Amino acid sequence: MENSSFSPATVNVVRGAIVKWVNLDSVPHTSTSLLANGWNSPFIQPGGDYELNTSSLSLGTYYYRCTIHSQMLGQLNILNSNSST
Repeated sequence: MENSSFSPATVNVVRGAIVKWVNLDSVPHTSTSLLANGWNSPFIQPGGDYELNTSSLSLGTYYYRCTIHSQMLGQLNILNSNSST
């Protein structure tokens, strides 16, 4: 998270990977899935981070946003170990 955006905006990971958001901005952010069965981070303070273990997620595409800054959008693709990234 930097300049009020997720960077990179799209991330591909194998199911079971740990995804880590680091807040490099001077204001808090969140990482919140747009799907009810996704995730919802607490406020990630400046300099702080949030880790998501993708083991509990199904394969597929998850769009997410910052609940504080609605223009911040991202995409997380959960792949199986046989998929190419």
